[in-house]
Amino acid sequence: MNEVSDPVLQELLSKFKQRTEGDRSRLAALAGRMAPGASEVSGEIAQIAHRLVGAAGVFGFSKLSEYARELDVSVQQPCSEPATVRENLQKVLVAIDETVLGR
Repeated sequence: MNEVSDPVLQELLSKFKQRTEGDRSRLAALAGRMAPGASEVSGEIAQIAHRLVGAAGVFGFSKLSEYARELDVSVQQPCSEPATVRENLQKVLVAIDETVLGR
């Protein structure tokens, strides 16, 4: 649904893209603060990822939705390796850049 002709849907897509750009900036900042035991950082990453799973899927950004789901799951598992979380976070950032923001 990346290209829509309905003005209402176009407005919703535009708002999604704006919010996702903000989410991308926030995720990039949080990536620099990730550390063992930093539960507030992990919680915020999970919250953003969870929100992206549904919204990206609604607007047809299935790759972003899939990567965000992987990030959400990995960040919420207490035994997740930090490298796995960082890798999943990087995949989300790249997917946002490539699919939503067209960079």
